[in-house]
Amino acid sequence: MTTKPLASAKPERELLSINGRYTISPATTREQMLNDVGCLLESSRAVIDAVIDGMSNEGSQMAANASKDVPRMLYGVLYQLEMVGNLAAAAFPTKD
Repeated sequence: MTTKPLASAKPERELLSINGRYTISPATTREQMLNDVGCLLESSRAVIDAVIDGMSNEGSQMAANASKDVPRMLYGVLYQLEMVGNLAAAAFPTKD
């Protein structure tokens, strides 16, 4: 079964913007976007679990370096969740 690209209605859909601007290709299918959503959510969950585990153990290296490591990890999760939201919006566009 072939799937029709969804992003073709809008040539560029934003995936993420930090310092650069990253877009979703017009040829990307809904299934591809949803697969990416699953990968991003899985990795976000793994980072959150690692932070919880690392911060739960007072003697861990993460707890000792929390002031620099934890914020970086949480910003990474924040960006991943932003990408998930933008992929979901592109996969299931609303009519304007």
